[in-house]
Amino acid sequence: MNKKNCIIRLFASLRDSGVCYFFSNLFLIVNISAILRCLLSAQVWKQEAIDHFEKGLEILKLVTDGTSDEGVAYGSYSSRGWTQYVYLAKRHFSEDHTRHPWFHQHFWYFYGTVLPGYQKTVGIADSNHNWFHGPESQLVFLDAFVLRNGYGNWLADKISVNRAQQPPLMQTTSQVYSTTHTEFIFYDAAVTPKEPPTSSDNNLFFYSDWGVVTYGAAPLSNRENTFLSMKSGAIHGEGVADIVESNLLGSFVKGWRNFNAGHEHPDQNSFVFSPNGQPFITEALYSIKETYLNNVLMFAPHQGSKCNAPWVGQMGECSKWLDWKIKPVPRGKIVTASQNGGMVHIAGEAVQSYRFGGMEFRNGNLCIHLE
Repeated sequence: MNKKNCIIRLFASLRDSGVCYFFSNLFLIVNISAILRCLLSAQVWKQEAIDHFEKGLEILKLVTDGTSDEGVAYGSYSSRGWTQYVYLAKRHFSEDHTRHPWFHQHFWYFYGTVLPGYQKTVGIADSNHNWFHGPESQLVFLDAFVLRNGYGNWLADKISVNRAQQPPLMQTTSQVYSTTHTEFIFYDAAVTPKEPPTSSDNNLFFYSDWGVVTYGAAPLSNRENTFLSMKSGAIHGEGVADIVESNLLGSFVKGWRNFNAGHEHPDQNSFVFSPNGQPFITEALYSIKETYLNNVLMFAPHQGSKCNAPWVGQMGECSKWLDWKIKPVPRGKIVTASQNGGMVHIAGEAVQSYRFGGMEFRNGNLCIHLE
């Protein structure tokens, strides 16, 4: 099969499947990016690929914290495609998206989710232990075309130097080389690597759309430092939840039909705790979507149980993929996140993540440094 026929079949299969409606999902972003690179001279296909990206970027304007609901690992699939599209659009179509607000916040998504030592990331949603693709390519892109302050090049260097060389943290062969070419293309040596300013008095990162707080991330490079995180937010993030519930962007968004949160977990009010760098309370990583795997409350007996009867957990559980097509959108909420000296307090409320209400389901975490 020649290249042209192969591209035709790929494009047709995307168009005929439900994937083509998911404007911000990794499957569409990666495949449309590949098609676009091959079809810069094929006007009809090129325009359809551009149209998908432009609609996705409109949606991302409402994701105010620069995050991906699919988590750090699967989010690296999507950000690989987004950065490639912005580069191609600027170079070939005279479209400049480098001022897009999502990209201006995206660095902090990488920065505040990497654990001390620069080898692991917080494993919210389906994940392995770190990034599937990059993130050096995405980080040098942000420095070359968006930030130009040295932060991206600095973090890319730190991650590259500290890469694990043994399982389970090492990358697969396909992951190692999937973004090497774009890292080379994007890198601007004129941007001197520069560490972002840090303060030991405030090492909290709050991602308001994602509903995630982390403490003890990248600035504390010693692998023996303590890490704490908490997740309590809306399925697919607050921005997309608002789109679905309020019928925003109705000219091209038709509710949940245009989104895919299948890689998310029933994990509102979940937390991760690694005292002195030792994993103690961990995530479910890539797993079946069961509430009990995510360190959050289940209740029994309950007649609404779909699995693990008589126990019932959060809405969307029980299958290989999260059942996300629910309205009103199930959600939790971070209600407080504070740091004072050697104490950190994070709390979330998750009553709207369950099929029954009438009470508070609040989880609070207090971390106290003995020294």
